[in-house]
This record gives sequence, structure tokens and C-alpha cells, in this order.
Amino acid sequence: MLVVLGFVPCLFTQASESDKSNGAVERSLEWWVAQFPMSNDSNFLPGGPNPTYPDNDGPAVTIDGGHNNFHVITNLIKPLFDTLSADGYNVTYSMHAFTEEVLKGTDILVVMSAMSSDFRQGEPYAGAFEQDE
Repeated sequence: MLVVLGFVPCLFTQASESDKSNGAVERSLEWWVAQFPMSNDSNFLPGGPNPTYPDNDGPAVTIDGGHNNFHVITNLIKPLFDTLSADGYNVTYSMHAFTEEVLKGTDILVVMSAMSSDFRQGEPYAGAFEQDE
């Protein structure tokens, strides 16, 4: 299985429990996205005239969404999903921890911006994956 890794090169922080007792507030996804002005190109058209796998029989691609993945939560991964799908790959999201059963049939695993907790909750980073993953 091919594994593709990516990450967000910045640290997301939010109010700790002690900060909350001093008046700090929780922030919505929309607020966080506004702090990092990223968006998908609304004019982007995936694919081309000659897909690699014209019969949609390409390799099975699993995009990790089970580890508080920033790009999945904010849907910034959509252009990659659309491009791979248009090229004939069989693309799915996994919203679970990695196990043999979850990854069964996966040819390519894409992991981007995996975090130990939802970036909006401000938990200290403790590693995105469990020991058995």
C-alpha cells in the first residue's frame, strides 16, 4: 500500500479549561476557517479528456478523515478527491482509526493534517495515532 502524508505547518490553539474559566470562548469551524483564509477554487474543473482509468477501475484510494484531519473537516481536500475520482480512482473517506479491516482493499492511503484532537477544541497535541495504528 502506498501511503501519502501531508501536514499543516502551523499550530492550532484554543482556550484551555483554565482559559475558559477566565472568559475565553469556544470558536466555530467558520471562525477558524476565517483565521486561515484558505478556500477551494470554485472554478476548478477536475479531470481531463483522457483519464488514467477510463472505466473507473483504478486503485482504491482511502483519504483519512478519522484523525481530526483539518483538510477533511474544512473540505479543503475536495479538489484532490474530485481529481482522483475524475481520473478513475475509487476514492473513499475513512472516518475511523486504522485497523486491518478499515484499510482492507486500500491501495493508496492519503493522510493529511492528522491531529490528536479537533483543532477547534484546543486540546494539547498528544499524537494523532494510537500505538496499534
